[in-house]
Amino acid sequence: MSDDMMALFYALDSDDLEPLIQSALQAAMAYCCAIIINSWSMNKTVDSLNHGAYTNHTKYASLDELEESMRTRMCALMASVLTMAGWVAKDNEHETEVYRMVGERVSLVVKRALQIDKVVGLEVTSEDWEVFVVTAGDPFNGDFMQDVYGIHKAKSAGGGTQALCTTDMGLRSRQVNGAKEIWQATLKPKVLLNTAF
Repeated sequence: MSDDMMALFYALDSDDLEPLIQSALQAAMAYCCAIIINSWSMNKTVDSLNHGAYTNHTKYASLDELEESMRTRMCALMASVLTMAGWVAKDNEHETEVYRMVGERVSLVVKRALQIDKVVGLEVTSEDWEVFVVTAGDPFNGDFMQDVYGIHKAKSAGGGTQALCTTDMGLRSRQVNGAKEIWQATLKPKVLLNTAF
C-alpha cells in the first residue's frame, strides 16, 4: 500500500473505511496477479515462435505449486490489509478460519489470473499483450486509466489528482512503429483516486 493509503486508514472515521478497505483488498489482488502474470513476460532472448513452449516448460511445469504459492502470497497481502484496518484475530482458531474463508475466495481469483496468464503468456493472440497496474502516486490520465467511481473522465483530472491504487487490472498491447514501441491500453485499469476521500 502507498503511504497515502496508509495515512487514510488512520485519518478516516470507521464509517468511511469500508470503501477504502474494499479498494485496498482489490489492489492487493490486482498487484499480486499482475506480478505473477508478467513474471514470465516476453523474454527478449527467446524468439516469438519458441516463447510459448519456453513459458509452458518453465512456468506451467508445476501449476499446482504455482497456484498454491500465489494463493498463499495473496492471502498474506489481504491479511496485511485487514490488520491495517484494525482486524485482530481472537485466537489461532479464529485466524485459521478467516484464512480458510479468504483462501476459498482467493482460489477463484488465482484460477482466473492463471487463465489470463496462459492467454497472454502463450501468445494465443497475434499481439504482444501485457496486464498492467497503475503505480500509486501516478497522475490521473484518462487515456490509460479509468476512475473506479467514474467521476473523472477527462484525459487529465488536474489539480494534483493521483492514483492511490489499482482496483482492476488493465490490459495493453504493444505495437512497434519502426524503432519505436507504443503501448496502447486495450482495457484501462480502474484506479482509486486521492480525490475520492
